[in-house]
Amino acid sequence: MKMLNSRVVWGSLLILAGFLVLLENLNILSVSGLFIAILFGFAGLAFLSMYLQNRSSWWPLIPGVILLALGILIAMEELVPSLAAPLGGAFFLGSISLAFWLVYFTNRGNWWAIIPAGVMLTLAIVAGLDELLMGQDLGGLFFMGIGLTFALLGLIPNTGANLRWAFIPAGILILFGLVLSMAATGAINYIWPVLLILAGIFLILRNFFFRRA
Repeated sequence: MKMLNSRVVWGSLLILAGFLVLLENLNILSVSGLFIAILFGFAGLAFLSMYLQNRSSWWPLIPGVILLALGILIAMEELVPSLAAPLGGAFFLGSISLAFWLVYFTNRGNWWAIIPAGVMLTLAIVAGLDELLMGQDLGGLFFMGIGLTFALLGLIPNTGANLRWAFIPAGILILFGLVLSMAATGAINYIWPVLLILAGIFLILRNFFFRRA
């Protein structure tokens, strides 16, 4: 049975359009933006309905989730702009990430979806923190997030493919992100001297305790 009959969809859309126009004509609420949000929302639901009717086809999940999220974001900007302004970017990027996570979890053979899912999730986190921590350099966090995405790719089991190669970019990106974060916070000014001291202690101990007889 179809999840969303086309007549039901268009009928519901016309009813909502009528209510919105009535509210605007009565000067109760400005609904032009809300109408656009509903259009995007229904378009997203239509794509999700396509997936529910044929779950072997995963591609409708991506436009479905993205269009639905876009509709929600437009509605937020109309109803609660104070919330949409700081969190809108993070919400939308996180929604794109969710779409790719769903592609992977519906079929574990789609291991490639983890890469865009992790990248967009990292961008969403960085965008959200950038609004909360104004002026902070979050470049290191971005690279560490991408590195963790590749690390996760290398750890997932039963993909039918050898993904151990992912640990190489994971290690490079995480290390680069750590260096950037330490440089941004000034911690690197203290870590390098400590590492030099530890290296010196190691060489001295090795000379006394591990040298050959």
